[in-house]
Formats: sequence, C-alpha cells, structure tokens
Amino acid sequence: MQELPTAWCWGEAWVREELSRRDRGLLNLDMISVRSRRPRVQAACKAALRNGLTREEKSEALLQVAVYCGVPTGIDPTRIAREAIAKYEAESSAR
Repeated sequence: MQELPTAWCWGEAWVREELSRRDRGLLNLDMISVRSRRPRVQAACKAALRNGLTREEKSEALLQVAVYCGVPTGIDPTRIAREAIAKYEAESSAR
C-alpha cells in the first residue's frame, strides 16, 4: 500500500518544476490540516519548514485553514439548523 503514495506523492508530484518545494510544502500543510490527521499534520509541518516555509508563514497558512475550512464548515450546518427549526416552529404553531 505504501508504494503507490510514495511513487505519486514523493516521486511524480514533487519532481515537477511548476511549483517550488516550499510552495508544495505549504499546500500539503494546508490540505493535510483540513483532514486533521495529527501525525500527518506534524510531518507536513516539519517538511514545510525544512523546505523553506517560515514559522510565520506556517502560522498564516494554518489561519487560512481555520478561516476557510473550519468556519464555513461550522456556519453552514448552523444556518441549515436555524432554518429547519424555524420551519418546524412555524408548522407547529399553524396546527
């Protein structure tokens, strides 16, 4: 099972020239952070720093994850629940 991700992630993707290793590390850190897999996040963070990302850039990257992945994920269900409750209450009072 490890051969495929190693070949694709560390072989095929990382050797492409269109993005720097630093930029790939930044993207990986953000994408893996969204999945919240603690060991992977730790590894991605270390790798990003090794590939040239600064601590400040790492902090900003994780702030973006919180803002764009955490908050919207929390807002949508809250709005949907509010609408469902309002609809339920309206139907209940009409009876």
